[in-house]
Amino acid sequence: MFDTIRLYQKGENEKDFSLKTEKFKKVSDEFDHLERFYNVFTDKEVSLFIDYDLYIKGGVSITFSVPKVANGTQLKNFKLCDVEKLKKNLAKLLQDKIEIDFEKMKVSRLDISSNIETNLEAKYYVNCLMELYTKQSNYKELLHENESFTIYNKSRRFVFYDKVQEQIKKGLETNLRKKNIFRYEIQNNKGRDVRNILGKDFYFFELFRESVFLDCVNIQKKYFKKLFLNDKEQLDLFETDKKLIETFASTSKNIVKNFLVKKYLDEDLITFQEIELLFSNYYTSRGLRKVMKELKELKFLQVKSNYSLLTEVYEKINNIYKEVV
Repeated sequence: MFDTIRLYQKGENEKDFSLKTEKFKKVSDEFDHLERFYNVFTDKEVSLFIDYDLYIKGGVSITFSVPKVANGTQLKNFKLCDVEKLKKNLAKLLQDKIEIDFEKMKVSRLDISSNIETNLEAKYYVNCLMELYTKQSNYKELLHENESFTIYNKSRRFVFYDKVQEQIKKGLETNLRKKNIFRYEIQNNKGRDVRNILGKDFYFFELFRESVFLDCVNIQKKYFKKLFLNDKEQLDLFETDKKLIETFASTSKNIVKNFLVKKYLDEDLITFQEIELLFSNYYTSRGLRKVMKELKELKFLQVKSNYSLLTEVYEKINNIYKEVV
């Protein structure tokens, strides 16, 4: 449910916490007064960034990936049952670098994330989201075709990408080449952004409750609908199609077929899966196969339409709470 997190504590070294300064890089001012201690510490694939700046930031921050510290990988969704392992591993990683009560540090960045195993390669979902994105006036967007789609402003980033391909490019997790993992992240880059999206400031120890996890699932659903589903307009459109087909079917099956063919040719929205679903109650198996063959001859159809890809992802976001709590 979470990935990158940054913890912050206001204060002064040797007073409010204790840095092992010999392990840090140092920055001095023009009078050779030490102003900053910082370093990236890497243990296998797990990285910690610790940054102490008394005069600008007024304290110390610790940045890390929650699932990597807990489980050594970002490809598994972080679960509530992983919390004790996270705390134990984090304490071990910090013990020779800084003495601090990290559970009482304030959350100043939080990435809400989900790994979603999809039926097709993640690139199809990335491109689909770009096509169906409902433009937001206060956001910009960035597309790397077949790789990632990002919607962002100064406060928040919504990132959608192929997690397996990202890991392969880094030389990691090569045993997962046959899996399709579509990644959805909401990156909240400052403490105020965390507060705005979750409704309050959080300390580290407060994050790991079932109610917070459920709120995060609802936040992902809320923004996914806002950005791509027009607050259910597309879902409602599909339900309208079903009602029309039921009406047509009561008079003539040929009218149903002609209606769907025309709709597909005009709007490029319907796929074989959707047609089979809509026709299943009105045709025999043999009749349905015949209809499919006729449609193939009319025009080439992709395996899934943008609509069906979108709803697949939305349904899996909706069910992710069963995995993480």
